[in-house]
Amino acid sequence: MSNPLPLGKFQLLSQTEIERFDLMSIPPDGDTGYIIECDLIYPDHLHPLHSDYPLAPEHLTVNAEMLSFFASQFINKQ
Repeated sequence: MSNPLPLGKFQLLSQTEIERFDLMSIPPDGDTGYIIECDLIYPDHLHPLHSDYPLAPEHLTVNAEMLSFFASQFINKQ
């Protein structure tokens, strides 16, 4: 990362601010940053093309059933 992360003064936008929000009007080097939560449709046929760096990572807990055979060999190894 080339810029420092924010440390405080976080606030949610009001419903009116959300409705008037224009992503394209935000300067990339502006003093105010935004975190945007949205729902995406990410077609399965694109997943192999983006496997090295997923375009829409998600927050989830990986369980043993989700692991490949190779990765599952490292469970409980210390």
